[in-house]
Amino acid sequence: MAPAAIEFSRNLGLAAIPETIGGLTIVMPIALGLYRGWVGGIVSVDHLHQSRLRTAGSALVDVAWIYVLVVPLFAIGSMWEYFYPGA
Repeated sequence: MAPAAIEFSRNLGLAAIPETIGGLTIVMPIALGLYRGWVGGIVSVDHLHQSRLRTAGSALVDVAWIYVLVVPLFAIGSMWEYFYPGA
């Protein structure tokens, strides 16, 4: 239990709180985006240090996953605004 608590406190103190405060600024989100890469690492490498987008098949899978994850979020947000416009 103690290692989990230490890990939690480090994640909170070294990542969550500073990034939340930095997100309220203009420069920090841009800098973090440049540091981490496009869309949280979709343009990254595999265990062989080769791009995951080197073939059309794996690139299509990665782009499809973005749509599978993002489109429902936009749909839910749009429905929320439609059904609860004053909320």
